[in-house]
Amino acid sequence: MRISTTSIFAGMISFSLLFSGCAKPPFKEINAAQAAIDSASAVGAEKYAAVDYVMACDSLKTAVSIMNKQKPWILFGNSFDRTKQCLKQSVQYATRARIKAITEKNRIKLKADSISSVVFASLLEIKETAKRLNLKKDELQALTAKIAITDSLAVLIKKHSSLEDFGMQKSLAVAAMVSIDTIQNVIKSSAANAQSKNSRKAVHVALHRQ
Repeated sequence: MRISTTSIFAGMISFSLLFSGCAKPPFKEINAAQAAIDSASAVGAEKYAAVDYVMACDSLKTAVSIMNKQKPWILFGNSFDRTKQCLKQSVQYATRARIKAITEKNRIKLKADSISSVVFASLLEIKETAKRLNLKKDELQALTAKIAITDSLAVLIKKHSSLEDFGMQKSLAVAAMVSIDTIQNVIKSSAANAQSKNSRKAVHVALHRQ
């Protein structure tokens, strides 16, 4: 987020020209505050450290507002103390927002990557297990459809991971795990039914042999 300061700069330059004895406007401090905000924004502070990021932007806006209201004739002996204080606070908030954003982003990434790894491994295992099941046509179609949905989620997980949208990656991974649990229950039920049929068949064969 960038704060427009063009008109402010123009006004303060006029003050400097008209009143050479006045303190110079804090252009350097404004640029430093904006740079700190831009740096925080670059690592996703708006999303991962919103409170501190907003405070940084508000402090910069306040500083600019104070400069706007400053009167040339009261600048003698004035060093823009209030403006500089707001700009200092802006830099502090922005720096804290950047650190918090990086920390939170890494925390979510680790969690998202952990769940995603389980999703990919489980999905591979499910596909291999499904190949060995002796299912009816309709059962196989239903299972294949569920696997296809989870496959789609896996593709989206990889996409959002590459985009560094770790919050969405985590949400998709959790959704994929729910889908995988459903598929695993279907497979277990099918395996149990198959085992039960085999057991009944074995008993039937044994009885006829007697």
